[in-house]
Amino acid sequence: MAGLCEGGNEPPGSLKASNSSNCVAILRLVTTQQPRRITRGSLEASVGLLVGSELLRKYPSTESQPGFEKLCGRNLLGVVIVPATTLQDVTRGVKITINPGGTIINRTAQYMAYADDIVILSRNVSTMDEILKQIEAEAIKAGLEINSDKTKYMYNMNNDNSNKINLNDTDFDRVSCFKYLGSMVKDNNDVMTDIKEKIAAGNRGLWALNKTMKSRCISRKAKIRIYKTIIKPIVVYGSETWTLSERAIKILNAWERKVLRKIFGPTYEQGFWRIKTNAELYELYKDNNIVVDIKLRRLEWLGHVARMENNRTPKALLDALPVGRRKVGRPKLRWLDDVQADLTKAGIRRWRTRALDRSDWSDVLREAKAKL
Repeated sequence: MAGLCEGGNEPPGSLKASNSSNCVAILRLVTTQQPRRITRGSLEASVGLLVGSELLRKYPSTESQPGFEKLCGRNLLGVVIVPATTLQDVTRGVKITINPGGTIINRTAQYMAYADDIVILSRNVSTMDEILKQIEAEAIKAGLEINSDKTKYMYNMNNDNSNKINLNDTDFDRVSCFKYLGSMVKDNNDVMTDIKEKIAAGNRGLWALNKTMKSRCISRKAKIRIYKTIIKPIVVYGSETWTLSERAIKILNAWERKVLRKIFGPTYEQGFWRIKTNAELYELYKDNNIVVDIKLRRLEWLGHVARMENNRTPKALLDALPVGRRKVGRPKLRWLDDVQADLTKAGIRRWRTRALDRSDWSDVLREAKAKL
């Protein structure tokens, strides 16, 4: 499971910064119990076949029953017992009764679950403790338990120096960042942490294909396709929510040029080999650089969010007005301000009106692609 905190700094998945205080988060809350392996000689329990969230059929667990052979096959020596319930049963049983009203910006507690990721956002420890007790009670009903080793918490204020927190008579370690839905969330909202993690993952993918990318038996066209379909998607995953600083732009472009130089190789000139210049690389590449692609992905996401219903969380964040006071110093660049700067550069006006029409927004994306 994972957790994230909402407060003075926005997480990478947010669209605007919120300046609330005293927010704590719990991550990695519920984990399935270890499956038990049984053999043909000791079959005592019923075996359940779980597909999705439904238990399709229960098979008797005795060797003499044809149902067991139908499930396992005659030559299979064992079977793993799969729990007949899912985390959905746990998440649906948790009810937030503390300050259920308010907005997404000022609500006392928020509880989110996506697949097997459970997140608690709270402005005080007592509220979080109550919600955690509800989760534990529902988990016990489903035969699950809380894994304290994988459960962490994040606190986004500077006035707390503790390394642990005690909730429901259990100590949980404090972390400064963690991975949530494939993205790195930092307590100070530093997007560079996520960008560096994605680039490191892209380098691992590039290294795995190193022989392929260096091979002279494979055409450049094929290598470019490999880069666009396998390596590049690793780096740009979740980039729709990034706020791009000049430093981030330089790092991303430098990484892509490293890949292109591996694909196109050096240039032989006047009896010497030299690396290709940036201009030569993009002339051969004949496509947008990675930063332009990320900006276009952000515009696609902006149009998608603008067309959402008003009760959807991304739409509420897009239109919300943060409360509270910012810290002393220069305000951080907000996601929406960064995207609007791209629209201004492309000469696009009335984007909120045009985003409501899907076909019109497709024309906007084509305009932006030509001008960014």
